[in-house]
Amino acid sequence: MTKPRLPRSVSQAWPGGFVFNQARTITRVAAGAVEPRRPARFAVAGMDAVLVFDGARVDRVRLHAHEDEVCELAWARSDVGTALALYALLTDGTVLRIDPGTGEIGCA
Repeated sequence: MTKPRLPRSVSQAWPGGFVFNQARTITRVAAGAVEPRRPARFAVAGMDAVLVFDGARVDRVRLHAHEDEVCELAWARSDVGTALALYALLTDGTVLRIDPGTGEIGCA
């Protein structure tokens, strides 16, 4: 794999910016993962939910049925086709498969 070329001038620089227009309260973050495809989605797990940042859109997947917390997140191929799914490892050892498109949660 070749290294990416870094910009040499301001005109070549990557656009930057903030995800939100104003500061927001953030509670405890237990885990995070970045999708390996472009445009990348970002997933962040808190105490009872997983947030998926997809550009300006933020989807929330609640984990009401599970008392244990998420300790790790990873993007990987789903068992259906080539789409990526988000996998969450809970503190009790359970692995959940989350479909970010539908919000469906299943045991992996």
